Amino acid sequence: MPPKNVELSKIKKIKKFKKLISSFEMVSYLKELPADYFEHVLPDEYNTRKIPRAEYIENIDNFVKQHGGDAAAAITVLQEKLQKYSFMLDVIQKQKNALVGSSADLQENLDLIDYLEKQEDAFETRYELAAGVYAKAIIPKSDKVSLWLGSHVMVEFPYGEARSLLRKNLDDAEQSIVEMAKNLQFIKEQITMVEVSISRVFNWDVQRIKTPADVIE
Repeated sequence: MPPKNVELSKIKKIKKFKKLISSFEMVSYLKELPADYFEHVLPDEYNTRKIPRAEYIENIDNFVKQHGGDAAAAITVLQEKLQKYSFMLDVIQKQKNALVGSSADLQENLDLIDYLEKQEDAFETRYELAAGVYAKAIIPKSDKVSLWLGSHVMVEFPYGEARSLLRKNLDDAEQSIVEMAKNLQFIKEQITMVEVSISRVFNWDVQRIKTPADVIE
């Protein structure tokens, strides 16, 4: 039984917040840290998508007051921000993975053009008819190659033009991959900031309602 001087509502509130915070596994963040510890270290060049920065909450008391003095409501707002950042992280990560795969295909096509250009005579190869089913084919000597441009469109190019087009597409893809990697780092920084803010609001509320007898597991 809880001591009489400890209100049951306070006990329930502490338990509620412990449940809220446990999902974040932020043991290392449970202590108050200096405000300047969380200054943003990534410059704007890491945020080419103009994603809003997560602000460090300097005054927890004022922040909670902005949400009606309810720490649970304040944490809910922060959790919504966390979900948005996590969603953006997932979307950009998938886009980056797709570009990495496309880059590998582009490089493979460039290597193939180099190989075709070096062939002095016709040669035999195999092409895929269906999954695991291949047929033989004779590739004649040629100075042109056909490229799929998308939307069921195939265009024939001389080797030089085909190589230039593929190289440009590869360079663009690699540049986009670098930019996406930077944006991913930026979003991860914002996620960390929001997680820390949730922890600090939780600790602030626990300290506010804490009494000598409220050691609750």
